[in-house]
Amino acid sequence: MQRSLFLFCLSLVSLTFLWLQISMFNNIKHDKQSILGSVIPSLISREYTQKDVDTVQQNLLTLLDDFLETCSVNRVPTFLIDPTVLKSVQDEASEDQRGDCRHLCQKPLITLGVLESSLNPDGLNARVLHDLEEKGVSFTSVTGQDPRLIKLNGTTKKLITFHYSFSRHDTFIHVVVFYDRGVLGLWHGSIIGKDAMMSGSVDKNSVSYHFQNESVLNSFSLDISTIDDRTIRLPSDISEFLENLENSRYLPCDMKRAREFYSKYGDDGTEKAGMFRKRGKEVLQIAKIILDNLGVRFWLSSGTCLGWFRQCSVISHGKDMDIGMWIKDYNKQLIDEFQNNGLYLEHLFGRVEDSFQMSFKTIDDIKLDIFFFYEEGTYMWNGGTQAKTGKKFKYIFPNFSLCWTEFLGMKVRVPCKTISYIEANYGKSWAEPIKRWDWKKSPSNVFENGEWDEKDWPEVIQFFEIQ
Repeated sequence: MQRSLFLFCLSLVSLTFLWLQISMFNNIKHDKQSILGSVIPSLISREYTQKDVDTVQQNLLTLLDDFLETCSVNRVPTFLIDPTVLKSVQDEASEDQRGDCRHLCQKPLITLGVLESSLNPDGLNARVLHDLEEKGVSFTSVTGQDPRLIKLNGTTKKLITFHYSFSRHDTFIHVVVFYDRGVLGLWHGSIIGKDAMMSGSVDKNSVSYHFQNESVLNSFSLDISTIDDRTIRLPSDISEFLENLENSRYLPCDMKRAREFYSKYGDDGTEKAGMFRKRGKEVLQIAKIILDNLGVRFWLSSGTCLGWFRQCSVISHGKDMDIGMWIKDYNKQLIDEFQNNGLYLEHLFGRVEDSFQMSFKTIDDIKLDIFFFYEEGTYMWNGGTQAKTGKKFKYIFPNFSLCWTEFLGMKVRVPCKTISYIEANYGKSWAEPIKRWDWKKSPSNVFENGEWDEKDWPEVIQFFEIQ
């Protein structure tokens, strides 16, 4: 296995060097050659000729033809997922795609996908690999632990294939294996993560960054199309697929960390704790359905994010569920939709342009807090208001993007740089449970931010009776 992974890395590094060489020809007219990218001319050998470029492209197309034919004969349906090629097809969809290699020859590597359901239990069947080897194609693969077998109460060890790399004459077919993960959608493993690589590293320029880390994609349909005189499957809606791909990175909850937490601090098995977990999950499910239908992005925040990160569950002594969302995504329909589904507005603080915050509650007192985040260039923040004094508070966070995760059987978002998000709120001691928490003083990132003018209190400090 180590040798296989080493060869995979080595081949991709050599691919990057070759790609740099080919890229010098980006000024060749589009009707005779595909766009090959741009690099600093001084880095490229002047002796590299147009004939060399033509040879590489022909080698790539021949490799692709042999690969597609072999998969077809063995009834292994593959599909095009290479974002560079798909973008090229999308941008020129109205033009004649026949003739020269206008789309597939963007680089000496093409990325395809295959579903686990199309493979044998141990991956591509031996006949496919044998037939390709007979045609002079070599291959390596990246394997890792099957994430579906990683549970809080233990892990059943089983390796599955994440990626294949097929190569011949310095050209490559990269195959991503997609696994059905239920509510998460289609999942693929990492090339460069600790669970996938035994040693070495992969040059990030070799494979699209979309496929370097774990990702989850919504299911998508396929069409059969002709690209550069090749018949190939590809996503029916390329634009939707590329957007899906751009926002697909996945972060699993760290079960090992959670086991260590429970081993050290135990689990609250009381009836009260169990009821809060159950009702908290139900409240989050309602919020997710509503916000997804409204097209509003949200993520686990504050104590709910800490519970996911630290123990893969709800903090049992908590009193509420917490989510964050960008203020730019705020939708006025949100309040009515929540109240129509049993989540009643309890309070509303601040204004949309400053320190906006709202809280909902069920009839059995399960609370959902929504914190709205503002972007300030080098940092992000959300606001808080002390109702009895009108004091304003500001919670500072480093900039972050969003990743998908699975929490309580739901596909939800969390900050990708979760540790910096957690430490901003809870400091370096986040791993230790704290039952006494003062929202005005305890957070590491809280600062006083002035106060509301008393004449504005009726607008910026509102409480509502739950009917």
